[in-house]
Amino acid sequence: MCKRLLLLSLLAVLHGCGGNATDETRYDKELRTLIAELGLSGDPTVGKAITDIDDPEAQLGMRLFYTKALSGSMDTACVSCHHPMLGGTDQLSLPIGANAQIPDRLGPGRSHRPDAPDYWFGSPTVPRNSPTVFNVALYTRGTFWDSRIEAVAGGVVTPDSRFRTGFGTPIDSKAVDIVSAQARFPVTSRVEMKGHDFEPLSDRDNLRRHLAARIGDYGIGEGVFPDNQWPTAFREVYGDDLPV
Repeated sequence: MCKRLLLLSLLAVLHGCGGNATDETRYDKELRTLIAELGLSGDPTVGKAITDIDDPEAQLGMRLFYTKALSGSMDTACVSCHHPMLGGTDQLSLPIGANAQIPDRLGPGRSHRPDAPDYWFGSPTVPRNSPTVFNVALYTRGTFWDSRIEAVAGGVVTPDSRFRTGFGTPIDSKAVDIVSAQARFPVTSRVEMKGHDFEPLSDRDNLRRHLAARIGDYGIGEGVFPDNQWPTAFREVYGDDLPV
């Protein structure tokens, strides 16, 4: 299994490098040789349906992964801490999310703005290392280092549901799977993506609604982007049946 996951990671790196068709053919040949040498067989996706990267929904997801529009202060993107050219992470012991000194700088040169809130004596603000996003589509049990998003019998448990009152397993009714559920939480963390000035007193649901309004160009978020192409991009994938 570890060898199979390694090969999938190699594929992600190679295709993330933007090689041309000739390079891809060479890489494919090298991978086939390696697979033959290791005597690997079977399905490396362990039976999971993996969406093709050329699928319109996957392309929209990639655009969202690279945009700063989902961060409160619009200075951080998912890719800020999880770049394919950096092993799906950021090559830092502890990540620098919101309030970076130079927001567009990634990797070891990325540093925290010394005048930003919560930055005490140069101490890190995000307490855990950025995990790689390579092979995340194959995750089946949990996400985050502490597995606070977890697949259980009957659905998915998340921080939105874990501490609710009542009896029984706290299933999050909005969670489709552990990977899509995970994406809902870095945007709500002030040190990862939210920042300190955006919706400082809101709960997670209201904060997400504000971000959705910003992307969708309606209500409280109307006019944030003078030339907002996101509504058109979403309708090209979902039509008028937009996801909530």
